[in-house]
Amino acid sequence: MIEFFSNIDQFAAKTANILGLTSVLISTLTWFFLRKQIKQQTTVDNQLINIYLKTTGTTYHLPFRIRRKILTRAEVQGVLRTLPKLQAQYNIAYLATKKYANALEEAQIFPETKLNIEITQQELATYFDESKLKILCKRNDD
Repeated sequence: MIEFFSNIDQFAAKTANILGLTSVLISTLTWFFLRKQIKQQTTVDNQLINIYLKTTGTTYHLPFRIRRKILTRAEVQGVLRTLPKLQAQYNIAYLATKKYANALEEAQIFPETKLNIEITQQELATYFDESKLKILCKRNDD
């Protein structure tokens, strides 16, 4: 009978060692996997998104970029407020559309690193100082 319990003790000790080593191995593999995932997510979150004002025939590449992780409507509107304006306030119709919300969401999620803001020629002439905007921004004529 004593021999039986001695064998059980040895079996339990070996089983505990195997389970302990297995736990260490699984924990290490999980740590490496999570570390890789966090590094990839941090890289994506820190990508800079270019912002463009698009009007008929002309695209202005704004000199400001926003990190993907903080790309929100408020941040974009903050960037627009820093542009040289003719009026204290602006009212760009596109910023209140579903199309803009979708474009913003796509820029937040997908690998695309640009956000286009569509603006009419009338809105551009009414709200922004186009001569200063041309100096401040890279301009691409379509």
